[in-house]
Amino acid sequence: MRITNLRVSGSKTGKYSHELGPVTVFSGPYASGKTDRLNCIEVALAGYCPKLGKRPGDTFRLASGSQFKVDIEFDSGRKMAREFVKQGESVKQIGLKDPIVPVIMLDYREFFALSGPLWSRRLPPRRNG
Repeated sequence: MRITNLRVSGSKTGKYSHELGPVTVFSGPYASGKTDRLNCIEVALAGYCPKLGKRPGDTFRLASGSQFKVDIEFDSGRKMAREFVKQGESVKQIGLKDPIVPVIMLDYREFFALSGPLWSRRLPPRRNG
């Protein structure tokens, strides 16, 4: 499964969309948003940016306004979206609450903490053959 499209709105570096190829290189001058794009991919996949923290307020440090949204699309056509909204002093994550993320993208501590139906939904589908 490969990410083919990245769409972001409400980021500190603005609103943007990128079609991603098998190999995509982000280049540009200092503070042009290269790292922001990688952070947004992490947010789309994991629901947070690991280097900022797991709380929605931590992730919202990537935002510039009262709303922050990241969408990615995979080569299978499947889409994932994460949206964060600031309400007063708190930040809420809305939309996708429990995405099915390929196991390889989970932190091993989170994977082993899963149980029952939640665990089985995280496993990739079996292939016949």
